[in-house]
Amino acid sequence: MAILVVPLLLERGGRATRVDRVLVVDCPEDEQVRRVDGAAGLTDDEVRAIMASAAAARRAARAGRRRSSTTPGRVTAIAPQVAALDQRYRELAAHGARGAR
Repeated sequence: MAILVVPLLLERGGRATRVDRVLVVDCPEDEQVRRVDGAAGLTDDEVRAIMASAAAARRAARAGRRRSSTTPGRVTAIAPQVAALDQRYRELAAHGARGAR
């Protein structure tokens, strides 16, 4: 099992086909833009345009799980959810369950 943090995974073409499961963690738009660092080679305006091209509802429909981070920087607020998902994903990985949500 590997965890990949990929901003704009669902918005940028077929990259999501390379993974078995997708967990979307939503946060305010400004935080999303901040998380796409300069290494991506995109300006803030380009990031916002890409985000606008894929509605949040469409992203959620393509993801197996969805979590909301309404308090940026407050990792402790979502830690129990992450622990439960980690346990579930480890169980699925141990049983070779591809595509199971």
